[in-house]
This record gives sequence, structure tokens and C-alpha cells, in this order.
Amino acid sequence: MIYQECAQLEAGVTFFILGVGEQNIKFFIIASCTDKPAQSLLTNMVSHNANYSCAKCFTEGENFTIYSKKVRKSTIKVFPYRNDEVRNNSICNNLAIEAEQHGSPVKGHAAPCPLTKLKYYSFGESILFDSLHTLYLGVFKKFCSLIFSKSKTDRQQKWSLYNKINSIDQGLSSVKIPTTTSRRFRTIKHIARFKANEFRSLMHHGSTVLLQAMLPKYRRHFALLLAAVNIASKDIIGNYDIILVKELLHQYVKDWQKIFGLRHMSSNIHSLLHIHESIQFLGPLYMYSAFNFEGIGHDLVCMIHGMTHYGPQLISNLQYYRQAIIDVFKLDYPEKLLYFNESILSRKLVSNQGIHVRKRVSFTNYVDEMKHLNLITKRKFLYHDELAIKHVKYKTLSSTKSRKFADCCVSFVFGRQIKLGLIRAIVSDPNDNGKILILLEDLIDEFARHHLLQFKTNNTTFSTIPNIYIRKRSSCLILRSSSHILQKHSFRFLNNEETIEIIEYSNLKESS
Repeated sequence: MIYQECAQLEAGVTFFILGVGEQNIKFFIIASCTDKPAQSLLTNMVSHNANYSCAKCFTEGENFTIYSKKVRKSTIKVFPYRNDEVRNNSICNNLAIEAEQHGSPVKGHAAPCPLTKLKYYSFGESILFDSLHTLYLGVFKKFCSLIFSKSKTDRQQKWSLYNKINSIDQGLSSVKIPTTTSRRFRTIKHIARFKANEFRSLMHHGSTVLLQAMLPKYRRHFALLLAAVNIASKDIIGNYDIILVKELLHQYVKDWQKIFGLRHMSSNIHSLLHIHESIQFLGPLYMYSAFNFEGIGHDLVCMIHGMTHYGPQLISNLQYYRQAIIDVFKLDYPEKLLYFNESILSRKLVSNQGIHVRKRVSFTNYVDEMKHLNLITKRKFLYHDELAIKHVKYKTLSSTKSRKFADCCVSFVFGRQIKLGLIRAIVSDPNDNGKILILLEDLIDEFARHHLLQFKTNNTTFSTIPNIYIRKRSSCLILRSSSHILQKHSFRFLNNEETIEIIEYSNLKESS
């Protein structure tokens, strides 16, 4: 059924385009991104926990027997670290035909994959890595379940952080994240009930707290994963980045087997070896993240009233939603509906490209900042606590009262450099058409703590994790235009607020 619909799209569908008229538009499926059970159904392959279940390569897997007090308890499928031959269309189609003839799977193929009949869909490279289920709800969730395990056997391991949960929670409570972040993590004590967004938030925004709690050997191992994911999530990825991601994740998987044992070499761990193939084929991980689809499903389900006629209600809401997108250019289109549709599509709102500030506040809230401004200019400014740029909110450091959220740590353009800073004041000039300027505290590199962010490449070269920075506070304040602000970041203060750890989300799509 899916193939038939895709083939119909390739043949072309007639649309009426405002100002153009009727147009026949063709759509081509080039890739798919799903969780592993759906992937097995889509490709006509065996289950994800069977022999030869990887849709990217021919790794076989092996059985691992679990014993409890020397009594055989169960057998699971594990995938030891290996560098196996990758799958491609010609080999896989022949194997699928052979499997269909014999009536039993051959190297993972139970029957031909109908999607390979499409013009641009190719077995292997068109099957993309799913960061939601495989990375955050797969690899990272498994990692957390091990290091925070209550099991006596796990607690005795050197990599266990169970006895440090209280101190880790205390450290995490000091992390302030932007209000635009989709979901903040809860206490580690509730980690068994974490959602995918919470695992993502913990892995990125809480990374420095976790790294600090680990012994050096395990810190460097976790740093390999962080570095690889941050690089694979960049807006622009070059050939060197692809090679580096491959190298980092091969080392990570190899070391995972040494640290946690063959018992925990699941299919999700093995799938990390194929991230570089996905980013080489279609770009950064967020380009095909299943997070967006989860959001659409959640919003449509929320529109259902009661459990009577659940299916028809869902179909009806989907039809209304599609029609709402088609009618978006009509003059009488409701503004609230526009915002709702944009949020479902996970787009940035572009209807308002303006910049505006909240009402003025007393200058007595910014005495030090006013003294600095008086030294560099004779202009008399009005002071504000909050600024909005294209619907993205920014606040000053002194006006931030929340212990969990803050919108005052940013990256900004300074000449040919990109600097990190704290928003100390937001001012407007009433004598210059209300021109808005931002006073930023320049943050200085703190080299003494860089060992916390290091990892090894090629077993010899030490590098630091990209997108994580350790800086010192300074008395240097810089006045910049609001157009120089690039992005908000999460942070936490250390050493009586003299030092600051800054975590940059890899791309603007997921940070603001």
C-alpha cells in the first residue's frame, strides 16, 4: 500500500497553485527514517533482534546466554563490534528473491522490498539513522540505565554513578537552559520515566555535569559520543566531519564492548557505526529526525474529544489540517490557526520579522551597566529587561529569576569573530528612532578546566568536545546591535559565579 501511494506521487499529482493555475507536480522518495520495528516491516526484513537484522550491513549477530546464580535465565541477541560489508541494491534484491523462492529469510531478507522499485530509493543508503529511537531512547537511555542502575552487580563497577545521584542532581539543578528548549530533564531519580526529549536535553544540556562525575577513562569514552553527535548535528557538515564522526563512533562502540561487555552490545549500539553514512547521504541528523513526526502526532491526538469514533476523528482532524495549510494565503485566514499550523510543522514563525522590547524599567536596576555606557557614549538610553527578535525571547542576566531557565547567554558577532557573552543590559535610544542595542559581557576562555572536555582520536591526539565551552567572567562589556545576536545557549555558573560552563546546541533548528 505504501509503495502504491509513493508510485502515484512519482507519477505526479495535479495541484491548483494560486496565481499559477493547475500544475502536475511529481514527488520522489529518496530515503526513510523510522524506528526499528517499522523499518523491518518497510523493508521486508527480519526483526531488529534477529540474525542479519541490520538494514545497513551484513553483521550477523550472535546469541548471548544470561545466567542468574549459575542457572540459565534467557538468551538474547548481541552484535559484537565488527566492520562488515555494507548492503546495496543489487546484492539485497538478489537475496530477497532467493528468500522468496525458498520461503525463509536469507541474510535478513524475508522478501523483496517494494520501495526499491521507486526511482531514487536504494537499499542501504536510503535507510537513515533515527536519532529519536536509536540514539536518545536507545543508546543514551541504555547508558543511563547502566550507570544509574540499582543492581548490586552494576553498582560495584567503576563506571557506576549510582552513589553520586544526589550530587549529580544538585549539579543539574544549576543548569539554566533557554525557554525555547522543548523539554527540560527531571531529577535522575525519575530517569526510568524520561521522555525522548528529556534524554536529549540531559545528554546535551547536562553533559558537563555527567562528565565531571565520571572517572577519566569513562569520561573520555562518553566524550567520544558527545563529540560525534554534536558534529553530526551541525548545520554544515564537510567531508572531514564525516570521516571524524565515523572514526569517533567506531572507537566508541569498540570501547563500549570493553567497558560494558558483550551482554550490552545491542542493535542500537551497532547502529552508531552507520551514522556517518546517513549524514553523508542526507546531511545533519536533525534533517530527518523523527522528533518532528512525534510532535505532529501528539498535536493531532490532542484534538480528539473522547474515545468514541477515535479513528474517524483522527482522520477528520488530519483532513482539516491539510485544508488549513492549503488555505493559508487567503486574506481572512485566522492568525491563531496560522501559529498553530506553524508549531505543528516545527517551523520558525516568519510572519513577524520585527524586533521589539518590553516596557522600560528603572535605570537603578542597571547602575554598573549605566556607568560603563556613560564612559563610551554621551547618549541617554532607556533600559529594558526583555527583547524579542523574530519571536525569540532574550532577557538580561539581572532580570532572570528562574532557577531552571534563562535567555541571557548568547553567541554574537564581533568583527570577524564569534564570541560568547551574557546579556547585561538591553537599551533603546529615544533620539535615534528607538534603536535597540545590547550590552554584553565578554567571556574569556578558561584553559585550566579543558581536561574535562577532552577525548582521544587515533589513540594519540587529544581534542575537546565541540559546542561545550568553559569561560571566565570578565569586566569587559561590549555594546552591539541586536542583529549581531546569533543564538541562545544553556549554561551553569561555578566557583561563586566566576566561571561559567556553556553548552551550545548544534543547530538553530533545535535551539531556538
